[in-house]
Amino acid sequence: MNNALTAVAPVLGLVAENWTDLNVRAMVRGEIPWLILGVVSTFIGVSAIAVHLLGSRTSDRSLLWFGLVAMLYGIRLVAGQGLIRLLFEIPRSSWSTLEAFINYAIIFPAALLFVELFGKGWRSSALWPLWGFGAFTAVSVGIGITRGDPFWVHDPANLVLILLPLVVILNLWQGYRPPRVANGRVLVAGSAFFITLVVADHLVKAGLVPWKILLEPLGYVAFICSLGYVAALRFLGDEQRLREIEKEMDAARQIQAAILPRTLPSLAGFKMAVRYLPMTAVAGDFYDFLKAGERRLGILVADVSGHGLPAALIASMVKVAISSQAANAAEPAKVICGLNEMLSGQMEEHYVTAGYLFVDLEKEKGVYAGAGHPPLLLLQKSGRETQKIQENGLPLGFNPEEIYNSVEFDFRAGDRIVMYTDGITEASNAAEELYGEVRLKEFIASHENLSAEEFAIALLREIQGWCGAAAVNIQTDDLTLLVVDHTG
Repeated sequence: MNNALTAVAPVLGLVAENWTDLNVRAMVRGEIPWLILGVVSTFIGVSAIAVHLLGSRTSDRSLLWFGLVAMLYGIRLVAGQGLIRLLFEIPRSSWSTLEAFINYAIIFPAALLFVELFGKGWRSSALWPLWGFGAFTAVSVGIGITRGDPFWVHDPANLVLILLPLVVILNLWQGYRPPRVANGRVLVAGSAFFITLVVADHLVKAGLVPWKILLEPLGYVAFICSLGYVAALRFLGDEQRLREIEKEMDAARQIQAAILPRTLPSLAGFKMAVRYLPMTAVAGDFYDFLKAGERRLGILVADVSGHGLPAALIASMVKVAISSQAANAAEPAKVICGLNEMLSGQMEEHYVTAGYLFVDLEKEKGVYAGAGHPPLLLLQKSGRETQKIQENGLPLGFNPEEIYNSVEFDFRAGDRIVMYTDGITEASNAAEELYGEVRLKEFIASHENLSAEEFAIALLREIQGWCGAAAVNIQTDDLTLLVVDHTG
């Protein structure tokens, strides 16, 4: 036993002659509690980090920063025990370097956690300590390397105890009020207890108090428990709110699906294909039909400004408005005027672009009116170029007295009409170049032999290819496409 002790004594920095079995037992009894605390803290930290990385769907990172603080503190506590140094024959200088590294590293997640809970503060002043810590760390590490002494600054965490309270005082003085934190009093109590024991330990080391017991780890237990409790509640609360939002969005998605046509109208000599791709769970694009006979049909395509739930709610208003225009189905200008009168003054900062087409297959005519909407595109069997049919007034909702006109054109067997929202023409590639109307017209002309359904599939593939691989997961606008073929 004495030979083994002599061998490890230099590792522990002890004198072998004074190292006895009694010393070993005393060391084990004295260090086991702190060793257990370090292991538990490390485990809690790693678990918190894993939960955040694997389970979090919110932007709140309080659990992540808490996990890093707990993990680093636990590792430092474990590495500082003589029992661990006894088990692993690593040079004492390596342990010192590790401990010094953690002393510097732990500052940053602690400061980031403070910002997460306290907010950025007056003029982003809560971020100032981070910049100070960064400069301090760079200078301190550089001097430490030059001197060959990683502990030339014994405890850089003291800087946290000085700067963060100053930031709090400054912000309160400037009238800043941090966001409410659930059970914040628990965190304040745990932090105050921890800071008190840290200050007490510094007084012990300076010989300014009569007792010799160091109690910082006990304060840390109180602090980490209060902090973990608050971070966990914050994380669970955010996840619960997110689930509630998802339920509401699911309900909104179902409502929007209900206001869209369930089936396409069936008319003799008429084929249609529709593609409706919302950017988010719900969209501001909308389409509907007004059937006016066996071979007469009105088609509305509308695009509400903005995206998501607000735009979807306005789209539902458009549904109600178009349903009221069934008597005017054969007169596009009257339909657009009626929609404008109903929607004006109802949408606040939003507006709606719309295009309404009425086709009469018996007369082989089409009539179109628009309100700030992309033009209707017509490819006639007798011609080779795609024509632009456009008769636009202001978007819906700006002026209730706006006058809209319509334009009539021939729509014969073999002709194709393409109606769409700007999600197609404004699709951009990596160079931020828009797909544009010219390319769309060329694509329509060069794919005239495809059926309506085949054409719709091919055009969406074309748009996806134009946008690149990122378009598979990232869509920048709602997209609606209607292809109408006169088959005879």
